[in-house]
Amino acid sequence: MGEETSPPGAAARIVLAAIEAHGPQSRRQLASSCDLPTTTVTSATARLLALGLLEELTPHRTAGSRGRPPRVLTLPARRPVAALVVGHQTLQAAVVTVDGVVQAGRSTAFEPFESDDVVGPACDLLEQVLQESGTSSRDLVGAVLSLPRPYLAGHRGPWRAGGPTGGRRWFTSDPAPELRRRLKVPAVAENDANLAALGEAVHGAARGMRDVIHIKLVPGLGVGLVVNGDIVRGARGQAGELGHLQLDEHGPVCVCGSRGCLVKVLNNHEIVEALRPSYPQALTFEDVVSLASGGEPAVHRVLGDLGRALGPSMAASIALVDPEAVVVDGSLGAGAAPFIEGLREAVGRRLPPYAAQSVRYLHGVLADQAELLGAAALAAQVHLYRRKPA
Repeated sequence: MGEETSPPGAAARIVLAAIEAHGPQSRRQLASSCDLPTTTVTSATARLLALGLLEELTPHRTAGSRGRPPRVLTLPARRPVAALVVGHQTLQAAVVTVDGVVQAGRSTAFEPFESDDVVGPACDLLEQVLQESGTSSRDLVGAVLSLPRPYLAGHRGPWRAGGPTGGRRWFTSDPAPELRRRLKVPAVAENDANLAALGEAVHGAARGMRDVIHIKLVPGLGVGLVVNGDIVRGARGQAGELGHLQLDEHGPVCVCGSRGCLVKVLNNHEIVEALRPSYPQALTFEDVVSLASGGEPAVHRVLGDLGRALGPSMAASIALVDPEAVVVDGSLGAGAAPFIEGLREAVGRRLPPYAAQSVRYLHGVLADQAELLGAAALAAQVHLYRRKPA
C-alpha cells in the first residue's frame, strides 16, 4: 500500500470540515472561518496537500482585477474505491467514492465459513459491478475488504486452523496482499464492526463526532469503537469484541470455544426464536422489524430485554471510552427504539448519573451501507487514494 502516515490532526480536520461545508477557500479565508492562526492553517494545509487530501487551484483572473488572485484549496475530485463486504451469509461489492457516495453495488448469497477463499469471489462480484457501472479497474485508487471476524493487519486470526472454522485458510491469514495482487491497487482489510462504526461516525448518525461506540446487531453482535476519529483495534484486533463475553456459564458452546456468549443471544436467529411462542407463524427478521414498527408489545419486550442483557457490558465500555454517542445498528429499523430503551435503562443503573445522562443514544441511518461507507472513510484516513488513477 506504500508508506503509512498517521491521519490528520485536529487543526487539519477543522480545515477539511470548513472546505467541505463552504467550498474552496484561500488560506487567509480559512484562518478567518476556522478561527485559527494563519501559521496553524499554513502548517495544516501543507500536510493535507502532501497527503493528497486537498488540492490547490489558481482561480481565473476576473475582468478589471489587478495582481495575482490568491490560490484556493479544495477537496480532491471524487475518486473511486472498491468496497468489498464479506458478511455471514452475503457478499457485497460496490464502487464508493472517498467522500462517501455509492456509485454502484451488488450483493449475492455467500457462505464465507464454508469457503476456502473470499478474495476470489469478492473480486469476481466486483468485476460485475465495474461492468455495470462503466468503471474500469484502472480507475480504482484502492480497495477495502470488510471481514466478519477480529482482524489486525499482518496478524493471524484468533482461532487455530482446524478449529471451528474447519481450517479455512482465509480465516487465519491476512487477505490484503492477495487482494492487492488481484486488483493491482493499494488494499487494506478491516473488521466489519469497525467499518460500520467508522461509517456512522463519518457519514451517518454520528457525523462530526469524534468518540463513538457503534453496536452492530444484524446478523449478530459486534461492537466498533471510534476514539478521536480513529478506529480502535487493540493489540490483536479484538478491541470491542463484546459478543464473546460470557452471559451464561451454562449456556450453549460458542464458535470461540467458550459457553453462553452474548453473541449467542444477540443475533437474528435468537430474536426470531424468542418470539416464536407469541407468533406461531413462520417469522423472518424482516417480519420482526415490521412488527416493531407496528408497536407489537411482545416484540418490544424481547428487544428491550436484549438491550438490558447488553447493558452491563456496555456500561463498562462507556466508562472506559466516554463516548459522545452510542449508535445502534440502522438495520434494526424500528426495533432500535425498544432496544435502546432497555439498553439505556440497564446502563443508567450501573453508571453515575452524570456519566449516564451525558451519553446520546442514536439510531443508525446507514443500515446495510454502514460498512461500505466505512470503507470509504477508511480509504480517506489511510490515504489509499494518493495513488492517482492511471
